[in-house]
Amino acid sequence: MRIVWRTNALTHGRLGISVARRWGKAVRRNRFRRIVRETFRQHAIRHLPVDVLVIAKAPLDARARGLAQELARMFDAIADEVKK
Repeated sequence: MRIVWRTNALTHGRLGISVARRWGKAVRRNRFRRIVRETFRQHAIRHLPVDVLVIAKAPLDARARGLAQELARMFDAIADEVKK
């Protein structure tokens, strides 16, 4: 999983999600998207002026708890960079 981000001119954050087909069937890809959206919604990064793109190319373990924790950690790092 890779996250690309950059600041924007808006007052809020935006999220983009890209999941390759080789990641799995539609059910698995959609579950990944739901987890990413929910983690973004609950995180403070959505209130910062930043565009975030989450790219999933290789299959990952899509367990909700582990994935959400990893995303939250990455969002924390981005938030720290934006606030500097």
